[in-house]
Amino acid sequence: MRPMFAALALNVLGIGACAAVPGLGGGPPPEPAEEAGVIVAACGGGFSGGAGGVTITVDNHVVRWRQATAGAPRMETDLGQDAAFAESVRTQLRTIGFADTRYSDTGNMTCSLSVGAHSVSWSMGNEAGAPSGVRDLQRRVLAADGRQ
Repeated sequence: MRPMFAALALNVLGIGACAAVPGLGGGPPPEPAEEAGVIVAACGGGFSGGAGGVTITVDNHVVRWRQATAGAPRMETDLGQDAAFAESVRTQLRTIGFADTRYSDTGNMTCSLSVGAHSVSWSMGNEAGAPSGVRDLQRRVLAADGRQ
């Protein structure tokens, strides 16, 4: 019985090894994080733990959200789908080299710009210390109601 199990395991592993691997000729190369991920500009913290911000989804919806306290429900307002705005933000992310920017200065109140799992954050009292391109883009996304 054991040789049959071993042969079955090798067969299953062999099939798995033949699966397409992005970037290795088996499919399209993976997109850079700043093009593939959800973009979030936010500020929050303080004694209430509340936060607010704007999210640009992968399908280009711009969503303003607010959470009054850490445990409160998140209130969202869909500002609509805006492919031109989303693409201009993604272009600016590439221009400022966001994917390679490493900066984290958290405080009682923290602001951030995140794309997928990558985040750059700064204390609300230390905006001047934050990378200027990231800080300016974060402000632009937060002002999404009057998109530019």
